[in-house]
Amino acid sequence: MTTNQWRAASLAARICQRHVDPSEIPERDWHLLLLAADLRNPGSLPLLVCCRVLDQAARGLGYFASTSPPEAAGAACDDDPPVDCRLNVRRINDTQAEDHSPDHN
Repeated sequence: MTTNQWRAASLAARICQRHVDPSEIPERDWHLLLLAADLRNPGSLPLLVCCRVLDQAARGLGYFASTSPPEAAGAACDDDPPVDCRLNVRRINDTQAEDHSPDHN
């Protein structure tokens, strides 16, 4: 896992656990989270972004593809994601479809 991948997963986990206020993170970190979540809309809900980052990291997808091994994300995210980050997968997918629509590009 690269330093930036670790940073994105760790920051996402801390936001989900409410240890970090998303409104107080630097803009570059917010854009790293959007990149890691594979979302394009900077107005996306922070919790949704972070949950998606954790999901991508745990499954070794998107920004986290080619990490070795995907289990490395577990150390940054904890094996059991915070309750706030256990979102309905359909909602995540619906939001991703919205973020990839022509209106958001």
